Amino acid sequence: MKKLFLLFMTVLSLSAFAQKPTVENMSFRNGDAKIPFPGKGTITTTAGKAIKGEFRQGMLVKMGKWQWYDTKGTLHQIKENDIQKVIFYPDQNELKKVNGPDVEVNISLGGNKSFVPKTLEFSVAQPKDFDFVKSYEPIILERVTFKNGKSDLMVLVNNGFDSKIKAYVKRNSQITEYGKEFNLYSVLFGGGESGKYYSSGLYLQKGDKLYKMKKPALVKKWIKKPFRITDFETLFGDNKKMMSFYPDFKQRKYENLAEYVWVNDKTSN
Repeated sequence: MKKLFLLFMTVLSLSAFAQKPTVENMSFRNGDAKIPFPGKGTITTTAGKAIKGEFRQGMLVKMGKWQWYDTKGTLHQIKENDIQKVIFYPDQNELKKVNGPDVEVNISLGGNKSFVPKTLEFSVAQPKDFDFVKSYEPIILERVTFKNGKSDLMVLVNNGFDSKIKAYVKRNSQITEYGKEFNLYSVLFGGGESGKYYSSGLYLQKGDKLYKMKKPALVKKWIKKPFRITDFETLFGDNKKMMSFYPDFKQRKYENLAEYVWVNDKTSN
């Protein structure tokens, strides 16, 4: 037993010198959008009226209506169903009290030096060179209409790379993390991939069409391959350059969906 322990410790110590850093994949922003909340911005109604103003500390909702003050101090009581879009900058002092909303994007995990941002192997803009913090400073809500005709104000989670495909989640949606677990493989070899993704409740809007995305179950992932083939080609098939970057279905992982949306956005045919 003692010999086995010594052997294990020897292997562990040797592997420490040969370990690869963990590669951090790109992700969408956190959907933890606290609105109504003290702060400033612009609300655009479904009638097309843009009202620049603020939510003030105190009563934010009264009888189901948002209490929004314009720049002249006039109170506008607005039903949420009458809102088309919100561009909102939360009050930073209030945010500190509630630890949110989190505008992190998966580019640097907690400043951990063992994690390195993924470098794309294509001649496109690199996510690590983009100022996500500045781009994500405003919370953007947009009214999304579903196939059944109903609609909802949802959080745009790809600010700054949404010109071709917009990604939405419901407010307070949570991201699933992967690749940060402590296991024997990581101890011995290090490396691997880490990141965050929405396992469900993510919607992608391409033009007028809305697609609901969900992480494929294990059987479907490897047998039917609905995301790696069907969904991937539906979303990106019209971008020949994009498709040439990911020609093999094995390269198309649902967990890296944010990367694909980024590359598609930054790539021209």
